[in-house]
Parts: sequence; structure tokens; C-alpha cells
Amino acid sequence: MAVADLAFVADPGPVLDSSRRRVIGGLLLIVGAVAVLLGRALLAPDLPGVAAPAPWPEPPPVGSCVLLDLDRVDQVPCDQPHSGEVVATWKAGERPHPLLEGDATGRPITVSVRRTLPVGPQDEVCRGWAEQYTGWSAFTATHRGAGRWIAPQPVIAGKLVQAPPGEGTPDRHWTACVAQTQQPLYTGTLRSVATRTDELPGGVSICLNVGVSSTDFVDCDQPHSIELIAVMALTTAMMTTDTIAVDHSAAEMHQMCVATAALRTRSADPTYQGQLEVVNESVWVQRAEPVHVTPPGWLVPDCLIRVNGPGMLIGSVVGHGDGPLPWQN
Repeated sequence: MAVADLAFVADPGPVLDSSRRRVIGGLLLIVGAVAVLLGRALLAPDLPGVAAPAPWPEPPPVGSCVLLDLDRVDQVPCDQPHSGEVVATWKAGERPHPLLEGDATGRPITVSVRRTLPVGPQDEVCRGWAEQYTGWSAFTATHRGAGRWIAPQPVIAGKLVQAPPGEGTPDRHWTACVAQTQQPLYTGTLRSVATRTDELPGGVSICLNVGVSSTDFVDCDQPHSIELIAVMALTTAMMTTDTIAVDHSAAEMHQMCVATAALRTRSADPTYQGQLEVVNESVWVQRAEPVHVTPPGWLVPDCLIRVNGPGMLIGSVVGHGDGPLPWQN
């Protein structure tokens, strides 16, 4: 070979073995893949890679007025007819639980008058939540002791409701407690009805008629002769014997009953110029036939407004004010 030809022969340098070539090739592939991903992120930063799971639907907020159907829970304004109000909620995956209010010793209990609701059974998990929403639990906690008149417990039931189909799965869905009245539909709000003295939603108050051998509860927009204005605050400590001792005379109890009636009706004259009378007697002695109570000392007086003479009330007098009575001759 000529010397000139040798000038064009390149030095091959060190020869790479096959294993080193494979390692370098793998590194180049990784670098290339990373570069592609970075390029996509820079060119389309909002382009999702994997879709995030959709959030579970939320329950209606506490205080919402709702219409309940078999497969629907619809929120509506509270000044429109509705089935109830949401008083407690749990998100999907949370377990409903009763309201724990601590030791209830000394808490007043209603022993004289209780009305069964036609809207369905009370769900015990919802009882405390409904009482808290209506203000009953807080109200009774501050009105303890013998001889006190307190507003009767609002006629409210707590119903456990779950998300309708389409807002969850059979084993994962939101749940809520809904407070209902004795009427399938009503207008207004039940919030703090135990302490309010303004006009209350229909179906919350306790109205009744007296027959020869029975005392019949009726809706307050139906003709009736009696409305329960207040019950006596009792505690378990007061009921340890066959009688219930009251630390006031009958005259004092009557004066306190009249004062309570004036407060709850928002009228300085709760008799409405003699159309009504305010009495503190047990509901159960209003009927013509004698009632037998065991023990007899447990016949607890109630604070009542009763029609005085002909005519019937066709509305509740709670929060009515000084205007003409809802009256039917």
C-alpha cells in the first residue's frame, strides 16, 4: 500500500463490547421517552392523562326545604308547599348516627299529651337532630323544675332519607334526616318552632275536640274547640311517688298559664274578649265521661285555650296576634 493511501485510513479507536452498547442504547431510549412526555406537557399542559373520578353528589344543606317522592328529593323554597326540612346530613361513605347531647338527667319530659304522626314512624337516629332543629332540646334544657309551663313539644317526626337513584350506589350514597309535621305538605320553616311566637307552620300545634268518651286530635285548620298552649315541665326526679308535687297554688298556676297564653298568642288578651277561656286542667278530664288514671296523682294539668260558648276555631291561635280569630259559627 502506498504512503498516500495510508493517509485516508481512520483510526477505529477502542472497540465497544456488546454489553456496553446495550446499556447505552437503553439510556438513549429512556431519555427519548422523557423528552416526548415533556414535549406533550409543554405543548398541551391541560391535556389530562388519566381522568379523575367524579366527586360523589352532596346532600342538600341543613335547613333546605324538600319535596320527597319515591325516587326524588327536590329542594324548593320554604314558602312553597314541601314535605319536610333537612336537619342533619352525612356524605357518601359516612354512617348516620343519633345526636348525642350528653347526660339528659333532669331534662323535662312531656307526659300528658302526645300525638301520633300520620306521616310515618319516627326514625330514632333522627329524633335528636329534629329536636335540636326545632329548638325543643335547648328550650327544655333551660326550663327545668316543678310548676313551669313550657310550650308543648312541636308535633315533629324525624325521617331518614337517602340519595335518590343516580346520586350514588346502593352501598355508597348520602343520607339526611328530614323533619316532618303531621301534614304531608306545609309551608314555612320548622327552625326554632319550639321557642318562636310568630305564626307557625300548619300541623305543628296540638288542637283537639272533646267527645263523650274520647279526646280526638285534629289538624288545627279543621274545626276544633281546644288548643294545647303549654304543658308542665316535669323531671324524672319529680315522679318518684304516686303524686306530682307542684310548688305553686292553683291560683298561681292559673296566672302563669294566662301569662304563657298571652306570650304564645302574642295578644294582651288571650281570651279575645271572652270568645275563649284559658284554663289549666288536664286534657284528659275535658271529656264528659270520667277518666280513670293510675295512679290518680299523675293526672298532670295542662294549659289550654278553650272555646267559650258556640262556635269553633279553624286555625291555631299561636302567634295569631290581636286580629279577629279564625272562627266558624
